[in-house]
Amino acid sequence: MKFVKPSQYADLVKAKGLPMGAVRMYKNGEWFRKVGGAKGWEYVGKQGGAKAKQVVDEAKTKGLPVVMPSAQGGGQKANVVAGGAVKKPRINLGAKVHLEKWAKEDPGAFKAAVAHAINVKNPHPMFGSADIKGKMSRWDLAMMVKVAAEHGLVAPEPKVKPVLVNEAKQKREVKDEAKAEAKARAEASAAKAEREAIPEGWDKMDYGEQIVANRKLFVEQMMEARRAKWGGKPFDPKNAEDHKNVKLWMNAGSTALVNIMEAVRKDPVKEKHEASVGRAKRGNVPKSWDKMDYGEQVVANRKLFVENMLEEARKVKGDERPFDPKNADDRKNVKEWMKAGPRALVGMMEAIRKDPVKAKRQAEAKAEAEEKSIAAKKLLKEIIDRDTPKSPQEIALAQSDVVGKKNVSNGHVNVVRVLDIKSPEGKEAKAIFKPIEGECEMDLREGNIPLGEQWKRERLTYIVDQIVNIGVVPTVVVKEVDGKPGAMMDFVDGKVWAEASEAMQNKVPTLEYQKLVLLDWLICNTDRHGMNWMIDNAGKVYAIDNGLAFPEKVNFGEWNGYRCIPHQILQRRHGLELPDELKGLLTPEKKKRIIGAIQMFNLGGKAVELFEKRWDYLVKHGAFPEYNEVEGFMVLNRETPNWASLERVR
Repeated sequence: MKFVKPSQYADLVKAKGLPMGAVRMYKNGEWFRKVGGAKGWEYVGKQGGAKAKQVVDEAKTKGLPVVMPSAQGGGQKANVVAGGAVKKPRINLGAKVHLEKWAKEDPGAFKAAVAHAINVKNPHPMFGSADIKGKMSRWDLAMMVKVAAEHGLVAPEPKVKPVLVNEAKQKREVKDEAKAEAKARAEASAAKAEREAIPEGWDKMDYGEQIVANRKLFVEQMMEARRAKWGGKPFDPKNAEDHKNVKLWMNAGSTALVNIMEAVRKDPVKEKHEASVGRAKRGNVPKSWDKMDYGEQVVANRKLFVENMLEEARKVKGDERPFDPKNADDRKNVKEWMKAGPRALVGMMEAIRKDPVKAKRQAEAKAEAEEKSIAAKKLLKEIIDRDTPKSPQEIALAQSDVVGKKNVSNGHVNVVRVLDIKSPEGKEAKAIFKPIEGECEMDLREGNIPLGEQWKRERLTYIVDQIVNIGVVPTVVVKEVDGKPGAMMDFVDGKVWAEASEAMQNKVPTLEYQKLVLLDWLICNTDRHGMNWMIDNAGKVYAIDNGLAFPEKVNFGEWNGYRCIPHQILQRRHGLELPDELKGLLTPEKKKRIIGAIQMFNLGGKAVELFEKRWDYLVKHGAFPEYNEVEGFMVLNRETPNWASLERVR
């Protein structure tokens, strides 16, 4: 910053004589830079902004004034240090060193230069032949006077005094200038809007309605359409000739304007309306007719579909006659075609004209499938990178080759395939594969299980089983088969519980039921019905089809949150109390590992929260709650005997 006497600084920052490039900040945090001319001050940004910081740094580098707002409000003044003293402004050291060197080496010349510089009408050789005003600022002059005083070179006070300026007035001038610019922009925008104003729903109006809504706009578009068809430059509202033509056409009648426009371009809204009216006269047109595919149209109004089909068949032959219900031949043809089946009618119509709604739906479905496949593959790669097979069983399953496969369709909601696999050592076995793209696209649990994410829950359930050391889930890995990702699991040789004999069911020890219920309670299984767990001849149980576990929205203890038939069986066997060997499995370290696994698979919502509550409940009570069943799901309510303890956990 240029040198200024501390006693003069507070007034000097308000002076009009601030040099070009000086910057200052108002109380609202806005920075301005002096640029001169009519504009005066240029807005450079808010305090903390990148541009404002850059401008301030440039000013400091060049030794230009950097003015901060007063801490007491009002105008701007120098920074204040402790004790109320005014902080001495920084000096352009480069300029001062140069002047001091000159004053020491040639004091006479320096004194003469100062005297000449003070009298701005007299140029001095050091400034060239130009007038001093164009070469030297008042701040440089003040520096010279200061250096002269420090070296004992008497010099008169400058005749040119800084002119004080009303800071508030200057603020108003800046605001007034901004308001004037905003007003000019608004006027220009209004003028453009008046010329280009398009009423709401303009494209849905016929020509007659457009004339009523905005006659001038219609005339301009009519002139553009005529020129587009017969040649000519676009309509220009600034062109005097175009302006004159618009004025002349504005006096024409509405009918004449519509006829001229229709001679150039058919009215699309009118044509659509007339076609709709024509169909309505022949029969009731169902709502959203144009949004139905051919099959849906046949079901909604078979007669109307046949009439439209006959019209389209005529157009192919170059006959533009619409269907006429009064014509005997037309009525006869309709009667004959009404005997045809829906598939034959749709096939006939598609041979004449492709179904636009069906084509659109197919394109959308294909795009959605591709997007889903890309996202699934990306997520699969991320999970494979983080979730590598660890146990020998996992590694063997992941590295096996598929040598045969077939689909299973016994009541499965998802696509399920039985694979013949061969391990790297040549051992043959069977496996189950559930591809991601084969998952059911229906919302089976009211948004609790996101579509396309059951495969993650199959693998995660196996990981929980391994961490806790329960041992009821067959080995599950994430793998690609024929380029399609999904969950692959070991094949279990046994019977699903619902198809097993009563003797086979009774053979299962209570401990096996307790292990299965422990797993389902921790993962909050919402789908453990009679077809989703198996029993082998030795009485061991296996948890299969675990894709509807770890719900993300349902609250603890609410309907649609936990469904487990083994829990009900365990309750009838009076086995809700956990044996010590299962209680000992629930350690804090395992809980932490399971939470990490849930987060690794990017399960959202309340998945982690719900798991923690269920884990903590078992650790605290050492027993499962009683199963109060509603439509197969367990619901906690005030009729449940241990409701109070459950309520505290929630």
